[in-house]
Amino acid sequence: MNKYIITEETSLEQFKRIVRSFNDIIPLLCARGHRITRVVSFSYTLDKPDYTELLLKDTMIFVLEEDWFDDKYDELLYKLLK
Repeated sequence: MNKYIITEETSLEQFKRIVRSFNDIIPLLCARGHRITRVVSFSYTLDKPDYTELLLKDTMIFVLEEDWFDDKYDELLYKLLK
């Protein structure tokens, strides 16, 4: 599951691959320090005021996030393992 979590070590190419391959099945998660959020939407340009910067390994993107709590993570794992 951790390989689907976006961090500052994720390259833009890896990000695009994750979005193309898994975003319809597995929520796109983002780790910032000890906090994990779900990426609701993203953009390659800052075109929406409520988006925040997300620094990837080789570029900056902009994301709209929501909190991702442990129980949501556990529910997702349970569904995937069924």
